[in-house]
Amino acid sequence: MKKSNLLNIVLVLTIISLVSAAVLTLANDKFSPIIKARENDKLRIVAQKLLPEGAQITKVANYSDLASLVAEARKAAGLSPDWHWNPDAAPVEAAVPAEEEKVELDFSGFTFEESEDEEEVELDLSGFTFEENDEAEEIGTEEETVFTEDSEDLDTVDFSEETFSFGEEEEAVDFGDMFGDAFDFTGGEEEAPAEAPTEPAQEEVAPAFEVYQALENGKLAGVAVVAKAKGYHGDIVIMISFDGTLEKVVGMDVVQQTETAGLGSLITEEKFTKQFAGKPTGNPFETGKDIQGVAGATISSKGVAAALQNALKNLEQFLIDGTIKEGA
Repeated sequence: MKKSNLLNIVLVLTIISLVSAAVLTLANDKFSPIIKARENDKLRIVAQKLLPEGAQITKVANYSDLASLVAEARKAAGLSPDWHWNPDAAPVEAAVPAEEEKVELDFSGFTFEESEDEEEVELDLSGFTFEENDEAEEIGTEEETVFTEDSEDLDTVDFSEETFSFGEEEEAVDFGDMFGDAFDFTGGEEEAPAEAPTEPAQEEVAPAFEVYQALENGKLAGVAVVAKAKGYHGDIVIMISFDGTLEKVVGMDVVQQTETAGLGSLITEEKFTKQFAGKPTGNPFETGKDIQGVAGATISSKGVAAALQNALKNLEQFLIDGTIKEGA
């Protein structure tokens, strides 16, 4: 290959690379704001669900403005203007396991009578003859008796080696083929893991911390905080809302998760999330202590608890200087 041809190839490849880079840069500049706006819309929708209906909901940009609104709401409620998360401030509300549903049987329409006569069952063996087999193998101390139906050839069934024998020929029986996959004859027992590992789904980039406020007639009606923590497969992102005084949890929702379907993913179900509504913020929020975790999904449940703790720590620091402590 001539040197000039080699230089031409290198030049063409360089131009293609530069053009591709320029196109990707332009595409990112154009679509990145759209993607971010959609993510913000998603969070705003969740905030509207958790905050008072009809309130003016906005994303907080200035921490000092929110701190002033919180101080006013707390003063109006007779509380000190400064809020701090103290996990030991309120009596711990023990996590109560879900009650098992009881089924009562109504026998009012039935009568029960004790029968003195036992029902007799008669067997008709008139079509059979009974002969003693002299060549029968002994099983323990009992002799084997063979039943035949008017036949001179005696077929025996021998279970001593888990095979069936008819006459002189033996045919091995494979119980796996006989019963298919309905039973496991391997004898081994495998313990199912609490959460079976699967390939994690592709995660979206979620914010470590965001705050939304709800205003009614210029007064703070509620605050919603986005926070995240590590779960079983990846980050668990939650949004938790509080009243205007930050003394009580109003609601909680899982915004993003990639946990095991049917196990860890149950943290998104209302049966799990509704337990947070009404809890005082002065609780430790620990699984097994004041949070009832999802059965078989301990890591996922602890991930939600950790995200909630991060939300409280971050909100406390944000109201002081606009920074965060956890989840950055």
